Amino acid sequence: MTPAVHVHKAGVMQHILRCVTKGYRWHVSGSVPLAKVQAVALKLSSLFDTGLPEKARWYRRTQGKANGKLFLYPCGPDAFAFVLLLTDGAHPARDQEAFRDVADKRRRLTFDQGKFELIQLPAKGGKPAWTWRLRQAALDRQAEAVRKAVRWTGPGQDRRLRELERDLLGLPGFRGVRLQLQGLLRLLHGEWARAHRQDRCPHLSGRRKGYVQLLAIDTMPLDEVVRRMVRGQRPIPRDRLRPPKPPIAAEAGHQVAAAEPEPGPLPEPLAQEAPAEVVTAEPKERRRFSLFGGR
Repeated sequence: MTPAVHVHKAGVMQHILRCVTKGYRWHVSGSVPLAKVQAVALKLSSLFDTGLPEKARWYRRTQGKANGKLFLYPCGPDAFAFVLLLTDGAHPARDQEAFRDVADKRRRLTFDQGKFELIQLPAKGGKPAWTWRLRQAALDRQAEAVRKAVRWTGPGQDRRLRELERDLLGLPGFRGVRLQLQGLLRLLHGEWARAHRQDRCPHLSGRRKGYVQLLAIDTMPLDEVVRRMVRGQRPIPRDRLRPPKPPIAAEAGHQVAAAEPEPGPLPEPLAQEAPAEVVTAEPKERRRFSLFGGR
């Protein structure tokens, strides 16, 4: 079967989530250059049988054999992000890749050139559920962009702030990302209050970030995407990006983004909250941004 590329970034991230909840707990991820992606994808697909239909996968599970899944998505003009997942069970090619456990906090599954990481956060009822969030380095870059936009004293500050809000709301709406987005907006309003003596920044629309619904799997052949990129075109045509396919019915036992509750209104700026650290503990830095703090 010809390898396929997901059309929507949120769609491929959600599909990875769904597979992890179904037992695809071993992973290898990274990026591959455009010139090599077809050869690498064909090799991995052949070695790990990633194109098998569901009936064949079910039969392999009954025989105690492992199943594999391969995910591809363009990340820039000349590279692809890839994620290879594998279930428990016997597989002759398992030792050919350095697979890691998704539950290993020291080696988390990452995506989009290390921008996002897959983690477990307490969900409703206290049971941990898988979700995506920005890694600490990406979160720090967003926090620094917020500070620069607020402190800009030249012309066009209102436009800069609206563009910043658009970029933040354009992040995939997984629960971990939404929690970080709320912290970034609190930081923005707090910086504005200190600089302009106003409770809230008046240049923002006040829109809330919606949660990711359960999307149908929409893909394009890898060969077609590569040809478009070689010609200098957008990897995914605009008419394929808008609108996405309507949500599909949730499967039994599904506990991913579709089951996440609708987020409530954003908290007031500078409100006191219980100290809760969601980001991974790392050595403290002078300008490190914490989810529920300022710097």
